[in-house]
Amino acid sequence: SMLADREAAQFGDDVIWLARDGSARLLLARQTSIYSDSVGLYPEVLSVDVATGKTSRAVASRNGIWNWAADGSGTVRMGWGSSESGRERMLVYRASADDAFRVIDRASTRKGETLISPVLFPPDGLDLLRRRLLPLVTLVTPNLPEAELLTEGQVRTEADMTEAGRSLIAMGAGAALVKGGHLPGQPNDLLIFSGGAKVFSGERRAREYHGTGCALSSAVACRLARSEDLVTAVAGARNYLGRCLDAAEPGKGKAWILNFPRANDLS
Repeated sequence: SMLADREAAQFGDDVIWLARDGSARLLLARQTSIYSDSVGLYPEVLSVDVATGKTSRAVASRNGIWNWAADGSGTVRMGWGSSESGRERMLVYRASADDAFRVIDRASTRKGETLISPVLFPPDGLDLLRRRLLPLVTLVTPNLPEAELLTEGQVRTEADMTEAGRSLIAMGAGAALVKGGHLPGQPNDLLIFSGGAKVFSGERRAREYHGTGCALSSAVACRLARSEDLVTAVAGARNYLGRCLDAAEPGKGKAWILNFPRANDLS
């Protein structure tokens, strides 16, 4: 019922074709993402010989992915952007509809997580990100390593998280949600904004997950687009993420969270 491929488990309900000649072959749909070491975006189809475990790519993942931006969206969740090579990450912005799009940074992919919204991990260019991007954002959502990169300081305690959030606001960000999952003990998140701060208590789960940062920031953006205030949007997004984690699909290593555990569910 399940085949293990690299870090992600492939479930039997992903099987889309069984060989009719009696051989132990099947076609298996799978997803790849920026968290996978595969090149390309989902979906792709693999041919699997069940007897030997040999896997080959029958249908490659799509290449028809373009960098794009929409005017008048009101709320934008900044994150990963594709480029022609598929091995570079690019982030663009424009301050107003009359401005030209500007490339903030271009960086080669590193092994592991290249992006955790909305921070890129470039070998250089962080100064541009601090000076030109942070003043444009309503909320920046770093985990502790990202907060250290942005603030060039040590973030190892909740007091450090508060100081990092204040530093990010001083750089121009509207607010900062500093995520405490890397701290030992209870994984609290700290929202720092101009009017004060709020601690969101978390629950330490038994395993690790892929995609939590992207899901959380996207959910916050969706709720802000529905005209919720920042504290309400963050609280609702964290509740939504918890349900995604409850529905996560097990795999080899980190589990893959299930976005939209119920259809049309952003509550």
